Amino acid sequence: TNKIVSSMFHHMPFDAVLQRKFLGHTDGLWEVATCAHNPAIVGTASADATARLWDVASSACIAVYREHRGSVNAIRFHPTQPLACTASGDGTVHVWPFATDGAARVDEPDPEATSPLPDAGLQVHEPLLKLVGHNGAVTAAEWVSGPDWIVSASWDRTIRLWDATQGTALMTLVGHESEINNVTCDPV
Repeated sequence: TNKIVSSMFHHMPFDAVLQRKFLGHTDGLWEVATCAHNPAIVGTASADATARLWDVASSACIAVYREHRGSVNAIRFHPTQPLACTASGDGTVHVWPFATDGAARVDEPDPEATSPLPDAGLQVHEPLLKLVGHNGAVTAAEWVSGPDWIVSASWDRTIRLWDATQGTALMTLVGHESEINNVTCDPV
């Protein structure tokens, strides 16, 4: 995956200047998301089966979520609460809390290191909910405006609507002829 993304930037019609590095993932990124209610935090979803939260100003990793058993394909933040949802190749969507006070901050890894970050000192979050029901990789998840619902998309060719407080499926949309790679909701 690294070669796919990096090859895109060789032919850009503009000059880019590196502002800062966010180091820690051991495989490619599938998604980067911003946190609307706390713009000092961004989240990343990676093929290394983790999601990470980052302090934008310092580039420090402030939390690592390691509870998925497959690639983490998407991360999205709740619009008003310190909650994230992640979609995974393991066929699940997880809802998990995170601290916004910096208490979970971890040291930036050594850029010369060749091994993944050690587990010592990293905050690993237990999920509040595991949304289980897809029969294939879940490629996307998004919070639905209004009630605490999540919509998810999967390679099983379905879209599911979930109650994010109870963990129950409210509706399954079927009939797609191909795998579904993304889903988005109107914020209004």
